Amino acid sequence: MLFLGFVSLSLKKGTVWVSPEYEPVAYRKLIVLAKFDDAAAGRAMEDAMVRELKSQGIEAITSYLHISAEDLSSEENFIARANALGVDGLVAFTSTIDTEYKNGPSVNAHVGVPVRVGFFRVYLGGNVPIAGGVQKTKTLHLKASFYNSLSHQPQFEMTITGKIKNVNAAVKEVTGMTASELHKNNIL
Repeated sequence: MLFLGFVSLSLKKGTVWVSPEYEPVAYRKLIVLAKFDDAAAGRAMEDAMVRELKSQGIEAITSYLHISAEDLSSEENFIARANALGVDGLVAFTSTIDTEYKNGPSVNAHVGVPVRVGFFRVYLGGNVPIAGGVQKTKTLHLKASFYNSLSHQPQFEMTITGKIKNVNAAVKEVTGMTASELHKNNIL
């Protein structure tokens, strides 16, 4: 559920967790899955993460091109499809967006038109907003997880939060943070 139309303002890495039982292995191929309400934003996230992984010499594919709704209908179907694709690792992204409206300072102009009503002259009109007023803020809450074929539990999880304005900048920042943490924690 990312946010088309938004420039990253301040994304912050939150909690990072690595399974104490995780043993680093060499992966043949990873698949990237972004589960967002906004399908276009999910595809953008998957594409960006695959590019990031490939730039580091890691073979990776997007789920939107290789996984069907039927494949996602059960864990058994997903595992069978992953095996058929030669995939032994999964980078998954999930997100929510909170929207907040705040009243800010505003500038108004009073516009009036003189009208004659009988022997009275009155002005009809009102205030017209020029700038400011209600401001809409969107806050991203994202979780990045890593799974491998040796366990049904996540081996790595990281949270990212922050205010966003541009999907491309936010996607690039999130994928960079995620890849960096995966390497820093010896997951990849």
